[in-house]
Amino acid sequence: YRRPMVWNLWERGTDMFGAHSYPGAAWRYYMLMHLVGEEKWWQIMGEWFTRFAHKSVYTHNMEELFTEMTGEDYGWFFEQWVYKAGYPECKIECSYDDKHKHALVKIEQTQKHDDEMTPEVFKFPLIVEFVNDKGERTCYTMQVRERIHSFYYPVDQKPVQILIDPDYTVLLDAKITKPEGMWIEQLHHGENIIQRIKAAQALGKKVNPKALDALGHALTEDSFWGVQAKIAKVLGTTKRQSALDQLLKGVNLDDSRARTAVAIALGQYHKDERALEALQKLMKDEDSYYVAGAAAASIGKIQHEKSLEVLKNGIKVAGDSWNEVVRKGFIDGIAATEKESAVKTLREYVRVGVDDVLRRTATVQLAKLGKKFKKKHSDVKEDILKLLHDNSYRVRLAAINAAKAYEDASLLPALQKIAEGEVESTIVRSARVAVRALSKKKGSDEIDSVRKSVEELEKEN
Repeated sequence: YRRPMVWNLWERGTDMFGAHSYPGAAWRYYMLMHLVGEEKWWQIMGEWFTRFAHKSVYTHNMEELFTEMTGEDYGWFFEQWVYKAGYPECKIECSYDDKHKHALVKIEQTQKHDDEMTPEVFKFPLIVEFVNDKGERTCYTMQVRERIHSFYYPVDQKPVQILIDPDYTVLLDAKITKPEGMWIEQLHHGENIIQRIKAAQALGKKVNPKALDALGHALTEDSFWGVQAKIAKVLGTTKRQSALDQLLKGVNLDDSRARTAVAIALGQYHKDERALEALQKLMKDEDSYYVAGAAAASIGKIQHEKSLEVLKNGIKVAGDSWNEVVRKGFIDGIAATEKESAVKTLREYVRVGVDDVLRRTATVQLAKLGKKFKKKHSDVKEDILKLLHDNSYRVRLAAINAAKAYEDASLLPALQKIAEGEVESTIVRSARVAVRALSKKKGSDEIDSVRKSVEELEKEN
């Protein structure tokens, strides 16, 4: 959901702790550091912690300090990035005119602004970098001030790369259009990890032999596992056999985190024999619990005719692992087969006595699968109701999420009771979220069921 960084309307105090307050705030600090320069940034931070030590502070104190120590007005920054909501959502087109020897960068802000919180136009500096075939780089700073803005730059030689915000200093969601060759060059020679990941994501939308070959090469040759992992995800998302050819090259990658991503990506290949064979190999990975667990989950996702049998046999012999990572993968996979017989198997792992980690996983997966077979397994709802009052805090939290996933409005009274009567903030917040979700799903045919449930709760009280 969208809200300003500075926000004073809370149902509970703990609601303020989330992505807005942590990664959202961190990125805005990162932007400020690049605006004022790193040396000045640390001077300001030093003064901030010294001047306001052991005192209560407000956002405007930070704004005033930046203005005081730089001699520049930073009100514009705080107004749109802190006191307003959202961030720029942009379509950016990059092109080069051989005849006139200039490059064009066109930026269009597309964010919705009808909520009275999001600016129609964000104003910000944005760096564009041109790289020639000798690796020489030329940078310009664009001052974006309008909803649609075009910038022309004199470039004598056709660039091999045009990079927008190469160090990713601006919080924005940009859909960038530029020639395929530039994306391939960026994938192979991007100076930082994010550049290469962005290039991989762009090439994944091309789905042509040249793009897929480039992705396959980078999958095995990139020096950082995180880039390899993102490439694996991109290849899996295409669901093409030609992409599978490239993805299978990653089964033997050195870094287990990259192999885990390959295992997850293979789960996109529905009923594919080659994918099953590769996943069975990864399921036996001896170096990483995560690879084995991810492979087990993906075996279920591909829904091969052999999937459920492989998983039911595998979970019986699966060894112990940290945080039950391997068996959790098997449970996720068993549920993903969407076989009716899997309901019975999942029930075995929600009972008291099973490790809490597995109970939590099985609870949510039982609800998802039970939703598919509500008529034949209506007792799944009774399981969820019991688990909502389990002695384990984490199982109760999982049961709330399970109730939300089950999508039965007759569970609303039980969730409302938890939301109104519990003390622990995470339980309360999760119950409120579930109540809102189920309220939207509630149809006229479910009103009687909800009313009966309310009457039963009233009798209990």
